Amino acid sequence: MRKTLRTLVGATMAVAAVLMTASPSHASYSNVVYVATGLEPSPGKGTFSADPHGRTPGDAIRACDVKRDGWGVKAWLYMNNRVIRTASTLGHRAMYCTGWKTGNLREEQLVTLRVCLVKKGRAPYRCAHGRART
Repeated sequence: MRKTLRTLVGATMAVAAVLMTASPSHASYSNVVYVATGLEPSPGKGTFSADPHGRTPGDAIRACDVKRDGWGVKAWLYMNNRVIRTASTLGHRAMYCTGWKTGNLREEQLVTLRVCLVKKGRAPYRCAHGRART
């Protein structure tokens, strides 16, 4: 029993040491923000991809409209209170995602992703926000 406990404690400490050294304190991270309607499922979402993986580029955003309700979805990426990237499904039929809007950004920067329902001639509606890091 003591040997098993000692082995378990040793293994736990080894895993913890690997996790602490493998993850920097300010690692980049992506975020998906759903339009804030309180409805399930949400009529749309915006996605920020911090790092490239597969066919998804890094430092990129896109907007997706998944409900046929006459509204489009628009996503804005802010850094230092300034819009640096936008993606909008306005003018497309629902069940549509924009292409990735990308471009290299300085690493370790906090960004805000704002996602809203939009309609031509109307103010953005039901917006939601999320934070991420490049």
